[in-house]
Amino acid sequence: MKDLKTYILEANKDTFSEIEKITEWVIDYLYNEGIIDYDDKHLVDYADGEKDPDYKDILNVMLNEYSDDLSSQTKTIINNFIKDKHSEDDEDIKIHILRGISKFVEKGNCRKFC
Repeated sequence: MKDLKTYILEANKDTFSEIEKITEWVIDYLYNEGIIDYDDKHLVDYADGEKDPDYKDILNVMLNEYSDDLSSQTKTIINNFIKDKHSEDDEDIKIHILRGISKFVEKGNCRKFC
């Protein structure tokens, strides 16, 4: 039987994996909608760490467009981030959003088009 600490760590790992996966969907959606902050050049800059994306914007789209695909724990963590209820999860959220963007950049061959 798992202890509480192990259970929480595993749940957070799943949450951040979920954020990373759905970030790819969000970026694909924003990219295809032609939103300037999510064109090839901007996405490559985000993936390379030259600029920071608007994390709250990405998370708001995640909640608005993909809410049915999110676990309740993930929704809670996202809402806390959006409402500036700072926690130790904030940096992990940013890291996994950037990983999702990087995956999209590589799969979409964005470097070739900017």
